[in-house]
Amino acid sequence: MERDALRGLQEAVSIVRALLARDAAGVRGSRFTLEPGTLLAYEPLRAEVPLLVGTWGRRTAAWAGTVADELKLGGSANPDLIPVVRSWLGSSPARIVVGCVTVVDEDAAWARERARAAVGPYLDVVARLDPTLGLQEGEEPPLERFAIFGTPEQVAASVVALWEAGADRVELGTPQGRTTPEGVRLICERVLPLLR
Repeated sequence: MERDALRGLQEAVSIVRALLARDAAGVRGSRFTLEPGTLLAYEPLRAEVPLLVGTWGRRTAAWAGTVADELKLGGSANPDLIPVVRSWLGSSPARIVVGCVTVVDEDAAWARERARAAVGPYLDVVARLDPTLGLQEGEEPPLERFAIFGTPEQVAASVVALWEAGADRVELGTPQGRTTPEGVRLICERVLPLLR
């Protein structure tokens, strides 16, 4: 399955790049095709754009290292995974981006439970993709490896741990707090000053 998905990604990137570059040669793929002579109906603002590829797969990460500016690990807050993914990228200069559910609140226990509820629908799926965990059948995945949560100080410490492990950027995803506006306010006023 990863092989088919990777083929689709490769062909899609080739097509988008050809369209932006106004290359009329076409792209013949096994999943996607751009017919020769097909051009955008307008002049693109730029002939190239930065590429971010999201994956948890070793083969896709290795390919991303040859074409992408950034590789994103969505749904991970695991510092131990960063060096593993860096090794998958080989000598590529691609930046590693980590993004996950984030909940910041003065009540750390409440933040943890809110994060658990937000991650719950996909936790078992992404937990099986993380090669650093070595989970046994039926073992509960550690929530702190898939979400950032807690007081502003705890959230800042989680971001720092990811940076120190080699993440180039950390995206603090929704729901962010009791409400998104309240969470964003706490991130801006209480978390970001700790990260300067």
